[in-house]
Amino acid sequence: MSTAQRAFRLLALAPGADLRAEAAAALWGVPPARAAALLRELTGAGLVVGSQRYALARSARAQAVGQVLEEPAAVRARAVLRLLTWYRDCANAADRVLRPAERPNFESAPPRPGFADQAQALAWLDAEAANLGAAVRAAATDQPVLSWQIAAAMYGWLTRREQRVEWIALYTVAAQAAASAADPAGEALITGRLGIAYGLLGRASEAIGAFHRAYEIRLAGGDLLGAATGLLNIGAMQVSTGAPQDAIASLVRAKDLAAGLPDTAHFHALVHSNLAEAHHIAGRYAPAMHHYETALRYGESGCADRDVAQVLLGLALLCSTLGREDRARPYAERGLALATRAGDDLMRAESREALGRIAAAVGQIRPARTHLRAALRTYTAMGYHGAADVRDRLEALDALDASDRPEAPGAVGPETLEAAGPEAPEAPAVAGVPGASSAAAGAPAIATPAAEPGRPA
Repeated sequence: MSTAQRAFRLLALAPGADLRAEAAAALWGVPPARAAALLRELTGAGLVVGSQRYALARSARAQAVGQVLEEPAAVRARAVLRLLTWYRDCANAADRVLRPAERPNFESAPPRPGFADQAQALAWLDAEAANLGAAVRAAATDQPVLSWQIAAAMYGWLTRREQRVEWIALYTVAAQAAASAADPAGEALITGRLGIAYGLLGRASEAIGAFHRAYEIRLAGGDLLGAATGLLNIGAMQVSTGAPQDAIASLVRAKDLAAGLPDTAHFHALVHSNLAEAHHIAGRYAPAMHHYETALRYGESGCADRDVAQVLLGLALLCSTLGREDRARPYAERGLALATRAGDDLMRAESREALGRIAAAVGQIRPARTHLRAALRTYTAMGYHGAADVRDRLEALDALDASDRPEAPGAVGPETLEAAGPEAPEAPAVAGVPGASSAAAGAPAIATPAAEPGRPA
């Protein structure tokens, strides 16, 4: 049997509808250049279609599926293992580029040549997402460790692309795979992240249940930082469901459990950010400001742009609650710049919404509309729960006769926001600030959960 004939058969084992030459190289166990030559040969024979990505021709698929069963079971197993390992390692490397400040999913060999930046890593994940999802499902029974690891390596992409329904489906499979492999660390990691997906969809009881399960596994295994992260996530969910006192209790327990542990800047940034939100909701603005400022210090010392943007957004909302739109705007502008740099569409939209609310509060109706419409477009495309409120605010603004309302000086249009400087504004004072309103008017809509604690060791 020729090499091309065996290559044709083995293509039937690949999860997903198509694959690139590098994936075929892993499946076949040959160098990429040799794989590219084989794919050209199979394409010329009409057995494969494609140029950048390749798939079995529809007329040839049944033939490949039948013939691959003639290969020894060990040959088939080795081919699948090579391909799944390649997907895992590439996805994990891409995820490390997307989330450099967080604890690695697991250790794996970096691919060559690797990913130069976040844009390249995200583009690879976009192209391979369907195959990665198929790989998680295909590996769940025979290669359960690879199943949960591939799912874990998709985390940065799932959060960036707001793939919450697929996230839950994949992580449900992955959690079961980790449990079947008797891998408590994998089960805890996946279950905790599953809780985040539930929380983002408003399924609070399922989220808290998942976080509590992850906490129990981590604590039993002696992973104090992991257990503290489980408590952090429970507290974040309690913030989001409007239970600030319960949230504060959970978050203080989390902070105490992690006290003295090394490499915890990211963890402490999230704890203080959530404590700030809890105090904000409870109407305790001075401690809210203290915790936000503490979160910002931690964030700027060791967190990704997205995490810092979340803190800046919270500061903007708190200042707006206090009637200090002059202080709120620079925070929101910087948050928008960081969210844009991070490629986080939802955070960018939330920053635009905050800027729209700030502009409306000082009578700048035209910029308010611009920002709110931009936020609404993103919310609507994502099916985000905040779309209805933004739509109502826009209708209220549209009811005003803007032509008879002179714009207030210093209006901020969208063209000035992309060039917002990197320096944080001076921290606003809280005590004695006039015009403070209720916390509900400016409180964040959702708290900040943590996928994995700490920075890489």
